[in-house]
Amino acid sequence: FLSRIAILILLFLVGLETSFVEMKRVGKTALIVAVIGVIVPMGLGMGVMKLLHPSSALASDLFIGGILTATSVGITARVLRDLHQENRDESKIILGAAVIDDVLSLVVLAVVSGLAVTGKVSVLEIGRISLVAAIFLAGSLGIGVWLTPKLVRYLSGAGIHDLKLLFGLGFAFLLAWFANLAGLTTIVGAFAAGMILNDFFDSELEGESLHKLLSPVESLVVPLFFVWMGIQVKLESLGSRDVLISGIALTVVAILGKLVSGFGCPPSMNRWAVGIGMMPRGEVGLIFAGIGKNIGAIDDGLFSAIIILVMITTLLAPILLRATLGQGTLAGLR
Repeated sequence: FLSRIAILILLFLVGLETSFVEMKRVGKTALIVAVIGVIVPMGLGMGVMKLLHPSSALASDLFIGGILTATSVGITARVLRDLHQENRDESKIILGAAVIDDVLSLVVLAVVSGLAVTGKVSVLEIGRISLVAAIFLAGSLGIGVWLTPKLVRYLSGAGIHDLKLLFGLGFAFLLAWFANLAGLTTIVGAFAAGMILNDFFDSELEGESLHKLLSPVESLVVPLFFVWMGIQVKLESLGSRDVLISGIALTVVAILGKLVSGFGCPPSMNRWAVGIGMMPRGEVGLIFAGIGKNIGAIDDGLFSAIIILVMITTLLAPILLRATLGQGTLAGLR
């Protein structure tokens, strides 16, 4: 139970880092990068699954491909801030594309989770779940952006500032419940709640920011989440030859898939930097993997392979991004 709450809060926090206004502002280039960064890794991931695990169910192949679509915008954003490079054109494209990528990945996750649970894999079922996910996200964002500011202003006018944290968490759990009622994974609702509150909540209510108020909660749930993930990893599987081969192969295509996305940028930009910035999977990849294991879409071996993938991409991306945007040998490449 606590691990599920932790996942909801983590995705709510990811949503709070995802500006709906910024997503509309970033333009066509970021959208192209994001779409490539979803389609190519998913296709490559499914290809590796068919090559190394030919007898695996299509739902498992889809889920592994879906995990490879994820991007951890938080990790990339922190590296760009540390380098004082957040105002570069490439940085804006990376962050904008990562935001769109997160939304597209959530839709992909909703679809593959639904297919894994129902056991029905057909064009009709994929279309149905995709439509439900798209309608839910569009509807919750549309209604939420219109209705929630009115409620927040009412709270502000009534002088109820102490309920800021309670309102934020309550709103996240409410949308998570609505997502569940719609037949989607609950994290889609929590993520949507964070996106809705991102652009206006703190400006309308006085006091500390919602993100700062959530810091103690984050300090509690993040360790619980990683403990839960660690418990699910069987150490003996990490020493398995098949797991290591799967982990390395999936890591290679996960990196290549995101590097290719950088070529959605004009030649005048540092395409390698954009591709590398899309590379880290971080907590988003772990959450997707945990959900896949819980619903039986991936087994212990594949779960361990994904852990290897997440660790390597999360550790490697900041190093390469510093070299590419800094004065390293990669900085001059286009």
